[in-house]
Amino acid sequence: MAASNLTLVLPSPCLSESELEELPVGLKKAGDSLSHLRKIFSAGDKEDVLCQKITLSQLFGFNVTESDDIPVGAIQAHGGGVTASSGYWMCAEPVHLRPDLDHVLLFDRSHLEITRKDLQQFVDELKELIGSAGLDIYLSLDSSIYIRSDYKPKVKFVPLNEVVEKNILPSLPEGVEGAKWRLLLNEIQMQMTQSKVNTNRGYIGQPEINGLWLWGGGTLPKKLFSSVTHVVSSNPFVKGLAHCVNIPMSLSVSSYSDLPDEEHSLICFDSLADYQGRGKVDMYVNRLQDVEKEWFIPALDALKNKTLESLVLITGRQKLELRRKDRVRFWTRKISVTALANGL
Repeated sequence: MAASNLTLVLPSPCLSESELEELPVGLKKAGDSLSHLRKIFSAGDKEDVLCQKITLSQLFGFNVTESDDIPVGAIQAHGGGVTASSGYWMCAEPVHLRPDLDHVLLFDRSHLEITRKDLQQFVDELKELIGSAGLDIYLSLDSSIYIRSDYKPKVKFVPLNEVVEKNILPSLPEGVEGAKWRLLLNEIQMQMTQSKVNTNRGYIGQPEINGLWLWGGGTLPKKLFSSVTHVVSSNPFVKGLAHCVNIPMSLSVSSYSDLPDEEHSLICFDSLADYQGRGKVDMYVNRLQDVEKEWFIPALDALKNKTLESLVLITGRQKLELRRKDRVRFWTRKISVTALANGL
């Protein structure tokens, strides 16, 4: 492997607040099996990450500074195999809406089991309603739903991550066209509630999928440029950015030693954001240990051996960079597991 520069991306832990509180304990149990990751945190030049999507966008030459300015819908649709070169695109997340006294709580697909067949049926059933509003609805190759408009709506949508497991009533669409979009979402909810998909879910005790949450609207960015020359990811957002710059992609590379010769490779460890059921903290730590063995250890060895020029690690909270000339810092004292948990 002769790459000059390597950027590694760790998605934010997909853990609840209570599980995040358990993370330092799980990291402590791992002991020295994460010593190289802790070394990167101790020795690397640090920069705070306000939003990982902002940092990734900037890496691909899209100079946004606010998360609301990122056209997530257009970029992810493009990465998911939908032609998104024109129009205004919104993510349409299938959700379970649960009335609770004077609240309506939202649960996203991380709380639900949804098949592609079910999603396709929802899309087919909603096409007429969506079309009557002058919009189009699409299901991407990675089983995400998007809505396209010919124009930019005069409305503000709230990001999905701000409403999961929360009351959505204060976060419904607002603006000049807010009433129009609230009416559309209500009609979508009524039609989805009556779907055969939900009839079948009821038979087996699964919660209804009874709404779409719209967010991440925008148009596909043009004329981007990046120093990255090779991308490894299955994440539709990263894939979409890579497609915008025509960067060659691989869905997976198992280890550092399997990397092709490239000037600058970007590797996203998407599996760290994909785990369900109990024991999530242990699953997350176990996967971190796998990344340690296959990537962190050989990458730091490559810096020491002068076969790698720079190593960048991007987490949900920090960006850390180590260069070949920083090898002397490897003897810096390792950070605590609490500091590591806070930096992931």
